[in-house]
Parts: sequence; C-alpha cells; structure tokens
Amino acid sequence: MKEELFSEQSIKLVGMGRQNCKDMHAWGPGIRSCFIIHYVMKGAGYLIVNHRKYHVKAGESFLTRPYTLIEYYPEEENPWEYMWVDFLGNQVENWVEHTQFEEKNPVCSLKQEEKILPLFLKLLEMDIYHQQRNEACGVLLSILGVYLDIFPVECVGRSDEDEKRMEMAVLLIKNHYHKSEFHIQRLCEMLNISRVTLYRLFKSKTGISPKQYLLNYRIEQAKLLLRMGTSVKNTAASCGFNDSFYFSRVFKEYTGSSPSRYAVK
Repeated sequence: MKEELFSEQSIKLVGMGRQNCKDMHAWGPGIRSCFIIHYVMKGAGYLIVNHRKYHVKAGESFLTRPYTLIEYYPEEENPWEYMWVDFLGNQVENWVEHTQFEEKNPVCSLKQEEKILPLFLKLLEMDIYHQQRNEACGVLLSILGVYLDIFPVECVGRSDEDEKRMEMAVLLIKNHYHKSEFHIQRLCEMLNISRVTLYRLFKSKTGISPKQYLLNYRIEQAKLLLRMGTSVKNTAASCGFNDSFYFSRVFKEYTGSSPSRYAVK
C-alpha cells in the first residue's frame, strides 16, 4: 500500500493499494475520512454500508463516502482481489453525482475493463512520494474520467456531463502543462474522448480550441515565472517547451515582447 497526500486544485490523492484476500482480509466496521473506489479484479465479496449489505463480484466497482459506516470482506468460497484508491477534493462530490455511484446503490458494473485496469496498475507502480506525485494525480484524474464515461447517469443532461468533462480537461492541463510530451492527443487519451469531442467542448465553453487553451496556459505560467526572476531557459523547460528559442518566438507572438524584455518590465 502507498499513502501520500497530493493536492491539486480540486482533488487530493490520499492512498492506493492492491489486496489479495485469500487470507480472508476484511475491513471494518468503521469510518473513513475520504472517498474510496474499489475495483474487484477477481473473486467476490460483500460490502456493508450503513447496515445494508451488497454482493460485489469481479468486474464491479464500489464507492464508499467519507464519514459513512462501512465494512467489507471476501466471500469464503471465492475470496476477492481488488485495487483501491482514496481521494478527496472540493469537486469530488460533484463528480460522484454524475456517475451511477449512488448512496442507495454504491456498486456498479464495469463493462470496459480494458480502460480502467491499466490505469489502476500504472498508479500502483508510481512513486507518489517524490518525483511522480504530479503524474500520479493525473492518472487519478484519468481514472475518474473513465468512470464518468462508463457510468453516465441517464437523468443528467448533456450540458451537465459536458461541464464535468470540461472541468476534468482543465485540471489535467493544469497538472501536465509543464511536460513537453503533453499534447492534445495525450489529453484525449487521458479523458477517453475523441479529439472532435474535446474540440467541441472547448469551443463551446471557452471559444477557443483545446490546443490554443493549452498554449495560452503555458504562456501565462511563463509570465509568472519570468516575473519571479526565472531564467528564460528554465522558464521554457518548466512550461513544456524543449527549445528555448522556439519558446521565445511563441512568447513574443503572444505578448509582443521577448521573454528577457518582459522579465525586466
């Protein structure tokens, strides 16, 4: 099990792990202070939430909420193996409302295992204590994006669903803009949506393309770094530009001033 608190604007990655319950490992009854998603890889088990019992089998996921009495344990004949992730954040409740994870029914069937399983496995392999904290939060956002895609609530309007996708896209941009290898196709993959859908979202919500939004954000972050006295070379590298000369040209096109002149204004 790994535990760390990584804070992004709207989400905090608290912990992650994988549990083989051949030894009949169980948890609770008790209360946790965060949201937890469990994805059952093999076997089956039971979840009890506020004294109500649910049977959960391989391919299904369940979500538990903060400060709610819970208990879960494996089936004796076929004990489960699961992966889990703990998280918090000021937008998490809104995200949960846009899935079929309901308080009255916290269990959902997962039909697209090929999408969610690699993300959980990638998260488990990461060093969230030091170098990969930012990337780990990005993977968590990708996991949440898959659940949004797999579990759309029928009563939720298209505009509300688009709003949550847009929020997720902006969070991913803010979390990955500093990487030169981060581009729009990668963003689409993390969100599990097509380039056409992403373009439509950004044009309707911001009036510009996602590529333009990403570039604008990188330039705005570059301005902040330059005002702090960061060198042009380090600013470029910190904002996703491998080539400082290319960065300088783009920066001047956007601001009318070279990075070095902007820094001394």
